[in-house]
Amino acid sequence: MVLFKLLGGVAHGATAVLIWRLLAHKETAVRTARSLLWAWNPALLLFFVTDAHNDALMIFWLVLGYEVMVSKRPFLGFLIMVLGVLTKPIGLLVLPFFFLAEARQLATWPERGLFLAKTAVGSLLLTTLAFLPFGSPLDLATRLLSEASAGGGFSPIVFVILLVRGLGGSVSLTLLSPIALGLFGITAVWFMWAVWQNGRSATRSSAAIFIAYIFQALNFRIWYVTWPFAWLLLDEDPNHNRRLKYGFWLLLTAQLSVLIHGHLRVYALGQDHFWGHMIGVPFTFALPFLLSQWQRRET
Repeated sequence: MVLFKLLGGVAHGATAVLIWRLLAHKETAVRTARSLLWAWNPALLLFFVTDAHNDALMIFWLVLGYEVMVSKRPFLGFLIMVLGVLTKPIGLLVLPFFFLAEARQLATWPERGLFLAKTAVGSLLLTTLAFLPFGSPLDLATRLLSEASAGGGFSPIVFVILLVRGLGGSVSLTLLSPIALGLFGITAVWFMWAVWQNGRSATRSSAAIFIAYIFQALNFRIWYVTWPFAWLLLDEDPNHNRRLKYGFWLLLTAQLSVLIHGHLRVYALGQDHFWGHMIGVPFTFALPFLLSQWQRRET
């Protein structure tokens, strides 16, 4: 157990070094501040070291692959990012953005086709080697898909369902879940189009797709909020500070939501799921937006 926590701490620290290196072109104050927002962030230390979630290793591989791609080794960098997906499949969400950003820079379609073929074959070989001792990855993919699309926990979608029912309406998870998933799919396609057509940064799109996934996830887990944070720190958009502040506050409210959905709901609300969601979901997802707006005016 100690070694597993140590692995999380090493991955977290290594990611901090990568963020520092990737921000070399920034002013020293900005570079230091953003690196420390990752390295010395209590929420991340709780998730990655105390709780020892393997998200730390996934994020490390993704950010390392990005650094290698930036250093003009796109094929190797992409394969390193695939290691992040093999660590935790949710990392797959960001791969299309970095592929499209690189393909967009290639001069001709034959070059793009060659890059596609190399990355596809390389990714297939890595996946085969990773699953060779365990059998087909389809079993894992089927189980993960079932877990993501069935049931409902502490999430915005369940909040909507409970709110409608509380107001006397009728809506089911079976109806709302496919709608949410469809909207998420449309959002992902739009982000990919923005990267390809308009040159939108892959880092910004990566942060955005993770946040979109968090909002539509039926079974939200508090460590999901770690996924977009590195990309928010690395975002090159000069107007991104508001999004970074939202991600910062989201880390805090997600941690504190345990007190609402756990202790407050059980001991003060008589295990009432309705009021647990009515209080907890806006606190977790809406309050960071209000705080980021207030902080923006204050600064």
